Amino acid sequence: MSKRVLVIGAGISGLSFAERYLRLVPDAELRVLEASSHIGGVIRSSNDDGYTREFGPETVLDDGSNFSGLLEDIGLVERKMAANAAAARRYIAVKGQLVQLPKGPGAFLRSPVLPFFSKLRLFTEPFRKKGKDPEESFGSFIARRFGPKVLENLAEPFAAGIYAGVPEDMEMASCFPKLLLAEQLHGSVIKGLRKVGFKAGKVIGFPGGNQELAQALQRSLAGRILTEAPVQSVRRDGDLWRLQMASGEPYEAEQLVVTCPAYAAATLFEDEQPELGRELQAIRHCSLVSVHCAYDEQQLENEVDGFGFLIPRQEAQNRALGALFSSNLFEQRAPTGKKLIRVLLGGARNPDILPRSDDDLISEAKQSIERYLGIKREPELIDISKWEKRLPVFAPGHQARMARIRKLSESSPPLEFLGSSFTGSGVALCIRNARKLAEELSGKQPE
Repeated sequence: MSKRVLVIGAGISGLSFAERYLRLVPDAELRVLEASSHIGGVIRSSNDDGYTREFGPETVLDDGSNFSGLLEDIGLVERKMAANAAAARRYIAVKGQLVQLPKGPGAFLRSPVLPFFSKLRLFTEPFRKKGKDPEESFGSFIARRFGPKVLENLAEPFAAGIYAGVPEDMEMASCFPKLLLAEQLHGSVIKGLRKVGFKAGKVIGFPGGNQELAQALQRSLAGRILTEAPVQSVRRDGDLWRLQMASGEPYEAEQLVVTCPAYAAATLFEDEQPELGRELQAIRHCSLVSVHCAYDEQQLENEVDGFGFLIPRQEAQNRALGALFSSNLFEQRAPTGKKLIRVLLGGARNPDILPRSDDDLISEAKQSIERYLGIKREPELIDISKWEKRLPVFAPGHQARMARIRKLSESSPPLEFLGSSFTGSGVALCIRNARKLAEELSGKQPE
């Protein structure tokens, strides 16, 4: 008898797990249950009036074999697009001006991103003691090793750009484990990165937007995905998991894989395992707002080039975290002669973002565009999207919490938690973790 597997959540983690598991165990009785009508989780794209807009992740970082392997499996290799050369130029706001992030030691020493004495302090990093706190925050780590100005001017906006987080509320071991490992193994982040090398991966996208990735996975899983199928609760019954559906239809399986956000997963287990439900509920998330503005390039007084810019917390005059120059990243993101700019607002820095009116948030987005890009004209196109609980906050203690969740999940029948709420955000990372788990549970080695 083939094993029955149920996957809760049709985000990129759930879809990638299901695709890989079925490729390894073709006769498995596997179903993916999605509460909404949308496939792909936070990945959402639109193609209207010649513009391709992303409402979730703007790009995907191709970090190696797992991602490339998935594209081969689902027939998307030929659709992959490398980012334009402009993507290599990134900016940070310094005293109301955009400064290009330096790419080499010489450029860094000449850059106004850091004061002179803060630059000198960097040379002392290899001689500083290792940290001992396993739950140290990203903010504490950077300030300890590189100094407070590196934290304020570089690390804080970097954290906001990746996680929409604030450094003091981000656990180093959960958010930047490679930097922590470099310190622990080599006594220095700089020494460690020099020895092991640092590969950032290739920035890629798809002609129709990142939604192509979710759509290709959906085609590969034809007949296996049920949308508008919210699960109300789960319970153990001997060697089976029994799911209570809102529709009343019964589902049962020997293996349960939960990939929905932690706050949604918490409600499923609050009756069956209250302690597990409380641990899941304790994983916080922050909200984001995305505002797209499109302009006629000929009417712009200043050139808009590069990937985009980040706004440090001490520089911010409103709730904007930074902006992405969407039409610079890939061809076909905007009609010829048009510029598409996406401003991101909110995050952990601004927990009060969602109650603000659309008009107020659009106004703040346009203020940031005017201040840093000098664009005073009204956009030809404006849209706004709000994401409640968009990104997980891996606060100090997250690794310990995940250890407790894994301990509470050790049972028969087997239960696994997978996805950005638990093991890290980022499309490529979610895919890597999903495919790895599929290989482990299938008991089969990848070819």
